[in-house]
Formats: sequence, C-alpha cells, structure tokens
Amino acid sequence: MGKTVTTYLIDGNPKGTLYVFISNKICQMYVIPRSNLSILNERQELQTPAFLYLVG
Repeated sequence: MGKTVTTYLIDGNPKGTLYVFISNKICQMYVIPRSNLSILNERQELQTPAFLYLVG
C-alpha cells in the first residue's frame, strides 16, 4: 500500500525551505537551508519543541 508524501515549497524554490508531511501520519519535516535560518523566527509553527538534524 502506497503513501502520499506532500512537499510544499515555502519560498517557491525547490532548493529553498520545504515543508514535507505524510498523509494520515503525524510526521512533519521542515528542510531549511542555513542561509534561510531567519525563517525560524518568522513562522509560528516553528516555535514549538522539535528535533534538529544538521547536515553538512
């Protein structure tokens, strides 16, 4: 059985900030390039505790 993974391009750029979630699951993920970290202060949903994973 397949799953639907939805990806939103928050700033309209595929290499920019992304919001990804799996339908019918509580899994949510934000992919934020280091150059866009200022978005952390701008978006209300990013003001809650979360797991941070740094790459590179």
